[in-house]
Amino acid sequence: MLSGLLLIACAAISWGTTGSVSTILAERAGAHPLLVGAARTWLAALFLLALAAITGNAIAIARADRWRCLAMGACMAGYQAAYFSAVAQSGIAVTALVAICSAPLIIA
Repeated sequence: MLSGLLLIACAAISWGTTGSVSTILAERAGAHPLLVGAARTWLAALFLLALAAITGNAIAIARADRWRCLAMGACMAGYQAAYFSAVAQSGIAVTALVAICSAPLIIA
C-alpha cells in the first residue's frame, strides 16, 4: 500500500513540475524543447526497463500487438516534443490548459 502511494506521489510531482522544469532548462541552460522531450522520453524508458528487470515483472507483448506498442510509444514521444515546444512558445499556463482541457472537448 505504501509503495503504491509513494509511486502516485512521485508521478504527481513529476507531472506537476514538468512545464516549470522545462522552462528553467530552456532559460538557464539553453536546452532546446525537443531535447528536453527526448531526454524525458529516454529517461522514462530506461527507468521502466530497469524496473522491469529488477522486479522481474516484464510485460509479455503478443507478436501481433508489437506494432501497436511501437506506434503508441511514437505517439508519446511526439506528444512530448509538441508539449515542450508549446511551453517554449506560449508559456506553461496556456499549454497546460490546452493539453489538459482539450481532451474532454475532443472526445465530446
